[in-house]
Amino acid sequence: MVGKRIIAITVDVETDWGGRAETIYGIDKELPIILNVLKTEDVPATFFISGQLLMQNKTVKKVILKIANDGHEIASHGMNHNLNYSGLSYNKLFKQISESKRLLENIFQEEVIGFRSPQCRVNKDLYKALSQAGYKYDSSVVSKGIFPGRYSGVKTPIEPFVANGILEIPITTIPHLRMPLGLLWINAMGIETFKFISKVMNFTDISVLYLHPFDLLFKKIEGNSCPSPSADGFGPLRWSFSEASKRVGVIVNKWYNFKTANVVNTFTELIKYLKREGHRFLQLRDIYENCLKKT
Repeated sequence: MVGKRIIAITVDVETDWGGRAETIYGIDKELPIILNVLKTEDVPATFFISGQLLMQNKTVKKVILKIANDGHEIASHGMNHNLNYSGLSYNKLFKQISESKRLLENIFQEEVIGFRSPQCRVNKDLYKALSQAGYKYDSSVVSKGIFPGRYSGVKTPIEPFVANGILEIPITTIPHLRMPLGLLWINAMGIETFKFISKVMNFTDISVLYLHPFDLLFKKIEGNSCPSPSADGFGPLRWSFSEASKRVGVIVNKWYNFKTANVVNTFTELIKYLKREGHRFLQLRDIYENCLKKT
């Protein structure tokens, strides 16, 4: 435990709609807004970056480089976001996480020690692979989550814990509601409701909030299709227009269109509120180092 009232803001940098589209409107239009809010409020954050973005688009690379220039932590979100990491073989999983680490370190010229699995889908061999690849911590697990698949973690401790030499720093769930501490979830319930809940229900000593650049977008994806990756996850995206994909796209659009006009204000007010309540903002790297000192 690193102390009381710690919060880490984490940003998953990927293509729009959780990797379901190959567009980058969130990165192009909204990532600069996120950086500006963090700079104005003098708050550090950890950015989990999908490696393939840096390989495919020079404009994206320029925008993303500003993250490190502003003093934020760079961490890995794997090479390709459009794979189900929980179903990968060990060799394919290791390739994804080791290649992304090498790429990010070459570009940013700093050691990358943190990882978050795309869509929080945790492979049974994740900690073993992370340890072999040279990572120090992971933040893929949603503590006490009750949703199946990506948000399941009913038996997961709420505080950081060590697994196979890797420190797991779980994403926090909103007490009793069991919803992940995500910006869109907070925006959906309303910031005033969140303030009330946070006053009557105790949060963990270390809280991890997550968001995405595309969370701030008001104009959503045109069409209702979802992408499917190439076989190894490293080639260009190929698009699937199946009826199932279209149905998923409709659901995704409805969710991301819900009260999205208020997200920037929610993000700004959330930071101001947490400051007033006495929270201290740390990067996940800092939490790892502090936990290391306690052992």
